[in-house]
Amino acid sequence: MPSGLFVGLATLDLLYRLDALPQENQKIVARESAIAAGGPATNAAVTFAHLGNSATLLSAVGTHAIAHLIRADLEQHHVQLIDLTPDRTDSPAVSSILVTASGDRSVVSINAVQRQVNADALQMNWLDEVDVVLVDGHQMAIGAAIAEAARARSRACGTVSIPVVVDAGSWKVGFEQILSNADYVVCSANFQPPDCHTSEETFEYLAALGVGQMAITQGDRRFCGAIDRQVARLLSRQLMQLIHRQRVTSFMALSATFCLSPVLSRR
Repeated sequence: MPSGLFVGLATLDLLYRLDALPQENQKIVARESAIAAGGPATNAAVTFAHLGNSATLLSAVGTHAIAHLIRADLEQHHVQLIDLTPDRTDSPAVSSILVTASGDRSVVSINAVQRQVNADALQMNWLDEVDVVLVDGHQMAIGAAIAEAARARSRACGTVSIPVVVDAGSWKVGFEQILSNADYVVCSANFQPPDCHTSEETFEYLAALGVGQMAITQGDRRFCGAIDRQVARLLSRQLMQLIHRQRVTSFMALSATFCLSPVLSRR
């Protein structure tokens, strides 16, 4: 069974499905609502586990009552949690997510800006028996350390033994430290590195850092990317299975299947 380590954000997501987004000072009633653990790394871990793989999430959660809801949801979806802040008693991040019938969404969250963990928290055994790593950049220091350690193990083996996948939803200061050790990068259309204003410029920036496989999602349109045919076939097959399932958006599915592609391609 492939094993993945997912490094980054864990939130409690409050999700509402609406006919249309509310206007200023308007109160509306949602068609549906749900509460779930969320965040890019968390969503990818849940999706990866849903595909029958072993998923471990490395994130800052703590012991607050809201943290227990995050833990319960992860347990329900068979995701193991390594808590970077096990003694923190304040609330983890909470996100409010409004989703319309067309699939458009609006998100309000403070992310992990108040829960950053230093790189000295890294334990090398976290990478033992791991087949692939995904980093979302919300824990920049520890994410960069994990990516660098995974790349170092690959160099020691003379091959890409632990591929590093980056879920790049938006540019964050210091992201180049992670991207320089990435093998696969999946970006949202909103991801714009410094001085990059088009998809082509983003691809050029990533290629200059040594990234070999990359893609950009474009909402409900076909993703664009610089990926080889074998990876493209694997992505297409997995995306077809996932894209319309509950809690799985195109970006989440692409992130998780990017994790699977380097593992499955070795079989």
